[in-house]
Amino acid sequence: MVCTGGTGGCRRGFDINKLWGGYVKQQWVNAVILSGGEGEEWMHAPCKGLISLKGRPMVAYVIAALKASGVVGRIVVVGPSEAMQHALHDDTVEYVNAGDNLMDNLDMGLAGFSPDELVLVATADTPLLTGEAVRDLVTRGLQSGKDGVYSFTEKADIEATFPGARRTYIKLKTGRYTGSNLMMLRPRVLPQAREIFRQMSDNRKNPLALGRMFGLRRLIKLLFGRMSIEELVCAGQKMLGFEVFPLETRYACCGQDIDREEDLAFMKPYIEKYLG
Repeated sequence: MVCTGGTGGCRRGFDINKLWGGYVKQQWVNAVILSGGEGEEWMHAPCKGLISLKGRPMVAYVIAALKASGVVGRIVVVGPSEAMQHALHDDTVEYVNAGDNLMDNLDMGLAGFSPDELVLVATADTPLLTGEAVRDLVTRGLQSGKDGVYSFTEKADIEATFPGARRTYIKLKTGRYTGSNLMMLRPRVLPQAREIFRQMSDNRKNPLALGRMFGLRRLIKLLFGRMSIEELVCAGQKMLGFEVFPLETRYACCGQDIDREEDLAFMKPYIEKYLG
């Protein structure tokens, strides 16, 4: 089954990105939402995506943002599928059981898509994500023509929307930045980059450990804030083996997540304000 684009369902045998025997530039994306594995005690839910916020599962807000963007077709949610279906009652999305770790979940989420299409990967823990933010990121990501799109936000933009937010920042020449919870990827590049992705995921909260992956000279530059975005991307591309487009988004909602119990406590006033 292939999607006709936008937010309106799928049709068999027709792909809007493939016309008249040739290809036109991709105008929209399919998406994977990673909803997490087994839940922790503080979540009071089978997984992170099913944490209840204002009477709805957290992942439901992410699904709504993707649909509202107008540039997302199929949506695959990776998590405890039976519990997800029971909680969401949404037959417009597809459900895939979670594996043992993040990389397994990414593999399974991407398995049903064309190896050459750019797929949007999101996480279930960004309930304030908006359709406007998704549309901006997807549109610019598709225009890049790269095999991967990594999005990030400057600290000033996070602080302007969520003052006092606890985030992990990397200091570069032009400012302090944090990774967002949205990226784009062609499934065919995942196998060659699997181990690097695993290490990056394991060390995502540890800038020093991430820096060590890039070698001593670059680590020193990183420690002193002398590395540029371009240098960081170049080093990352060499490790991954494919081209990556660095996409700065000013939408703080793309990166402000609920990863820990203290994040949930911090976000409660914003949840009341924006999800009320």
